[in-house]
Amino acid sequence: FQPLWRRLDRRARRWVFGSTATGSEVLRRVGEMLEDAHDISHLGNNLVRTVVEGLELEWARMSVSVGQEGPIRTVAAVRVDEQGPVVPDLVVPLVHLGSTVGYLQCGPKRNGELTKADEALLTTVGHQAALAVSNVQLTAELESRLINLGRQAQELAASRNRIVQAQMEERRRIERNIHDGVQQEIIASIAKVRLARNQRTRVQRHRDI
Repeated sequence: FQPLWRRLDRRARRWVFGSTATGSEVLRRVGEMLEDAHDISHLGNNLVRTVVEGLELEWARMSVSVGQEGPIRTVAAVRVDEQGPVVPDLVVPLVHLGSTVGYLQCGPKRNGELTKADEALLTTVGHQAALAVSNVQLTAELESRLINLGRQAQELAASRNRIVQAQMEERRRIERNIHDGVQQEIIASIAKVRLARNQRTRVQRHRDI
């Protein structure tokens, strides 16, 4: 089945890249794919598959840092286990602005060996991939910050509502106390007036007698 598999694989590659996969065609396809990259896993799968098919590699896998300063983890693998030990023919660091954001591990070519031109092509792909990975990570970080800011804004609004409610309750309590106090004073004053009136009436009657 191996010869049949290779023929089918070549047909699939021709369908994707044409009769021959030149370096410019691989870079063009990688560039188009990276323009629409919004997720690390999706980006890694498309990139690794494009490299494997374009350069006729036995396998390849890609690992990137979790976050901008997190640990390195595998995000995509084609024709190889994601976590298993491997001996790559070429490891391309994904470097952006002096920081390594991941690695692209490449297995041997199915026919022949990796040439200097292949290595130069993969280095260029690595630079493009590093930029895309950094952009996706930055976008994810900004989205996370926006979510946190939205949550904090909701908490502040809820806290302000609680403060306003507490102030309103305190004002009502003061108003009730004032109202009740004034009412009691009025009742007491009326009682005093009545008492004084009664006393004056009794005194007047006593004088008349």
